[in-house]
Amino acid sequence: MDMRDQFDVMGEIEWHLIGSSTFRLNDQEMQSNEFLPSRGILGRRRTFTGPDGCPYGWNMVFTKAVVLSRDDESRAELARYHKGSLGIVGPKHKPRLDVDPAAEHMLDLIVLTFVYVEKIRTDKDGENTGP
Repeated sequence: MDMRDQFDVMGEIEWHLIGSSTFRLNDQEMQSNEFLPSRGILGRRRTFTGPDGCPYGWNMVFTKAVVLSRDDESRAELARYHKGSLGIVGPKHKPRLDVDPAAEHMLDLIVLTFVYVEKIRTDKDGENTGP
C-alpha cells in the first residue's frame, strides 16, 4: 500500500520564484500577495482573514521565533513555532509548532500558512542551505 493512500491533501502551495505563490485550500485558489500580504517596514508580518472572518497575523520575529496572533487589539497568541536546539546552549529539543486549542477550528489553515511564512523567514534569514 502506498503511503499516499492513507492521507488526504488538505492544501497546497505552488511556489513561484517570481511573482506570487499560489495557495490551494478547500477548493479555493488564492495568490499569496492577496491572501497573505506582507506588512511592516521589513515585511516580517504576514496577515490573513480566517474562516471565522477574524484577522490573524504571523510575525517573524528576529529571535527566530514565528508567532501567530489575532491581528486586532487583543493580539492574542494562537500558535508559536519553537525552533529545534542541539542542546549546546540550553536543553536539546526537536522543533515544534504549538497551537492553542481555541484555534483548532482552522488547524489546516494554520499549518499551511505556517509552512509559507517559515519558508519566507528562512530565505530572508539565510537559513536555507538546499539547492
